[in-house]
Amino acid sequence: MKNYNNFLLEKALIEKFIKLCELLFVSYDHNLYFPFDEIEYALDYSYIDNDKDYQNVLKKKMENMLNLINKERHLIDADIETVIWNRI
Repeated sequence: MKNYNNFLLEKALIEKFIKLCELLFVSYDHNLYFPFDEIEYALDYSYIDNDKDYQNVLKKKMENMLNLINKERHLIDADIETVIWNRI
């Protein structure tokens, strides 16, 4: 039962992470970016910044994903749930 609960918790984290990916954008230098500062300081995103999963796991995962994809651009089209998540 413990493994199943861990699976469900990880699945929930992945779903939150995929939702956060909707905020990604490509900058003028063609790198992928995430609005970390806006999430921290804008009231519109306080629900994200106040989420313990964001603070404890998802923020670091996003940083790792950005580093990975900006270095290995061919991964931009990779599936987040099956390819990217396990690499970050």
